[in-house]
Amino acid sequence: MSSRQSKRVNAINVAIWICRKFRSKLLCLRTEALTHAAWRYIFLCAVFCLLAIPPFVYAQSITELKSKAEDGDVQAQLALAKAYHLGEGVAKDEEQAVKWWEKAAEQGDVAAQVNLGSAYSLGAGVPKNYAAAIRWYTKAADQGNAEGQRGLALLYHSGQGVPKDDAVAVRWYTKAADQGNVQAQSDLAAIYHLGQGVPQDDAAAVRWWKKAAEQGDVTAQGNLGVAYGLGAGVPQDFAESVRWHTKAAENGNAASQSSLGIAYLSGTGISKDEAEGVKWLRKSAEQGNAAGEFWLGASYYSGTGVAKDTAEALRWYRKAGDQGNAAAQYNLGQAYNLGNGVEKDTAEAARWWQKAAEQGLAKAQYNLGMAYRAGAGVEKDNVQAYFWIAIAASSLEQGFVKDYRDKVEAVLTPAQLADVQERIRKWEEAHPATQTASLNSLPSVPQDQHQAQPQAQPSVHLVALGIKPVFIAFTKPATCDGKLASVLFSSFKEAISTSQRHELIRDLSDNGKMDTVLIIQMACEERNNSVSVTSTYGEAKCFGPKNCHVALDPRTGNVLSCDPNGEPICGKELFKEFEYVLATTGIDVKLE
Repeated sequence: MSSRQSKRVNAINVAIWICRKFRSKLLCLRTEALTHAAWRYIFLCAVFCLLAIPPFVYAQSITELKSKAEDGDVQAQLALAKAYHLGEGVAKDEEQAVKWWEKAAEQGDVAAQVNLGSAYSLGAGVPKNYAAAIRWYTKAADQGNAEGQRGLALLYHSGQGVPKDDAVAVRWYTKAADQGNVQAQSDLAAIYHLGQGVPQDDAAAVRWWKKAAEQGDVTAQGNLGVAYGLGAGVPQDFAESVRWHTKAAENGNAASQSSLGIAYLSGTGISKDEAEGVKWLRKSAEQGNAAGEFWLGASYYSGTGVAKDTAEALRWYRKAGDQGNAAAQYNLGQAYNLGNGVEKDTAEAARWWQKAAEQGLAKAQYNLGMAYRAGAGVEKDNVQAYFWIAIAASSLEQGFVKDYRDKVEAVLTPAQLADVQERIRKWEEAHPATQTASLNSLPSVPQDQHQAQPQAQPSVHLVALGIKPVFIAFTKPATCDGKLASVLFSSFKEAISTSQRHELIRDLSDNGKMDTVLIIQMACEERNNSVSVTSTYGEAKCFGPKNCHVALDPRTGNVLSCDPNGEPICGKELFKEFEYVLATTGIDVKLE
């Protein structure tokens, strides 16, 4: 086959394999039985064999061509099959195409053998027959044809026409890949990553992805971007991750467009450019990529790289949520619960939290449990409340989550508790833990140093925030200097310091070196041997000495009244309230 013809073959097959490979978790590899649509794309591979045929002069009559074909002329048989397959000079007729391919294949023509393998796999011109497909692919593969080898590998890998055998599939994939077949190289990389028929080996996966990516395979390019971003099979290298994601994104890979957008938003592996980040997220979202839809929604919600637009944010969240993106589902629940951008609807909030909770998102599980506890949007049900709060407590680190679990447990009967704990055990067996995180670790906007995400949706984008600085500002300092308030704040500050999630700071003026700071504005009142505290939360950022910008979120206002002599306990409750607000309502401000 000539170089020109070989390139033509690869061009056809790249498009075909891409159509098959955008459905996996990390890899775009589909391991289940191939669908009818997938085989239809594979069948198009057969065209490469037809295009490889030396051109006949079309002035030659079909009658003359048939005469030569009936006399056993292989090239005439192939040309006649092509004419019937494409409807050139005769009415399109797949049965006649298969008839003439079969005559050429029986004479040992490898192109015809591959075409027959594809025809029988698809059921085009003949009844679908995977056993026949195996027979013809095997004949082509035994002659060293890379497309026949790859077709045979696909059938062994999917268990169609033969018992599923990943080891045999790997052997044939390797033969095709060693000949430079770009799709086989990409397939083989995926198999090494998944450990199917071979020991799991990300380093080997990366080697094969590189071979395919260097030939222009967009799927392999995207997977290399993921591998470098995660440090899977290669040392972690964000710049190299961005380089490969850029190649894939420019070739239309929606998952890489999403990853590239996040990289620009966070400045990970590339100079931070929020507008450029939104541009790539939009490209991804417009192709229906759930991760792209979620992060585009987050950008609109926060006004990152685009004008803040809550309605537009929720539109994209809904698109992502409808595809099963748990983070988007959670954020929709928050919006309906708070009436933020939509009419307040606690039932709708609970419905979205339920969707996210069933996917294992602990933050949604906690909120759903609290909804059942309060009867907010759902019928009050302490058993269901315990079920979801207890599951959340196994993943979340905040102490108040376990406190609420224990409070609900206290009102259950022994029989109810035994029953729900058995339900929890079964649920956890069916849903292995995939996250252990703070309630604050699911951002509404991309964070700096965001780790590269998997190619396909993810599901949930978690970013550890680390220790956050906290500054307490008193509206009337003198009111909080009393004896009772001093005891309360001593307990509150101790809870903050020992949480290992927050760090108290003395002032905001930091010469521009400090990150965004959580700020708590407080006022105190002592009366009748008790103290009450009013608190509002927000954020602050200093850009230089005496140049600090502060914004408070009025939705977070709260009043806590302490029982007489209960100041130490009240300080701890104040800390729990602080974390609860961060975890549920969140802080929504814009620092100008």
